[in-house]
Amino acid sequence: MTKGGLRLHSLLKLDLFSPVAEILLSAAEVLSRAPSLTLICEPTLIGILGMAQIEAAALDSGMAYRRQISGEKDDDRTSCIIISENSETSWDSDSQVLVLGEVSVDSVMGHDMKTRTGILQSTSQAAALAAIMVAEGKRVRRLRGWACAGQWLRGTLDQVYDPVWTRLRDHLKDEGSVRILTLPEVEVVAEEELQGLSPKALKRLRKAWPTMDFHLRSSALSELMMMVVSTSGQSAPRIEELGWHRLRAGAWPSDLASMIYREVENWPTEDVISHSMTRLDTLISAGHL
Repeated sequence: MTKGGLRLHSLLKLDLFSPVAEILLSAAEVLSRAPSLTLICEPTLIGILGMAQIEAAALDSGMAYRRQISGEKDDDRTSCIIISENSETSWDSDSQVLVLGEVSVDSVMGHDMKTRTGILQSTSQAAALAAIMVAEGKRVRRLRGWACAGQWLRGTLDQVYDPVWTRLRDHLKDEGSVRILTLPEVEVVAEEELQGLSPKALKRLRKAWPTMDFHLRSSALSELMMMVVSTSGQSAPRIEELGWHRLRAGAWPSDLASMIYREVENWPTEDVISHSMTRLDTLISAGHL
């Protein structure tokens, strides 16, 4: 495992990561010397999104590891990274067990430079850890755009503005890991996620989009999304992201929101471990779902 360290655009340089930066750095330093790692996650979409980041780093660096996807808790572990939705991030240096979970964070942002509080998901922390382990790894770079996927899955955007999502989204754009596109600029989207959207109106807008200036685009897209606002019951923050801020990277066949929507819709209630294994393999090998 080659320690990549802090880079110019490292996630760890964001104030969002202040509560966990030392934990991740300390854990990476110790675990890099382990003969092998045990990687554990729950059979959930959040679980495999985080696990993929860590496995990608292990594969890029040639680190020996074994994978375990299970909903059962086992405290008798050493040299282990656990991704769990039911835990807070912690590091036990004696047993060499790193747990990646949710953590409350503060971030100073906006024109008013106010401090806003949010929850940092395990997927973002896993991406930061992967960059420490092997910053320039091919698989790690390919999965970088998924670093904020856990924030999208949170229900925060369904009620209020999520400062953590916004900071991560903009950071990934600034470092060149993702592009932020409007709805008409994404050829294949999960239109069923936008109840009330007129497919015909979207098709017409896509056709006219290249000929429009900024003001015409803004007006036309606002008119299109008003159909969704009035019928879908979705929150204004979520609709704004779906209309104006869709993330896409590399060879992704669609945007992050569309791929996550389809994964959630198709996630089974039975044989979830096998399904999780299959989707995890796809994510690591292809870089997308």
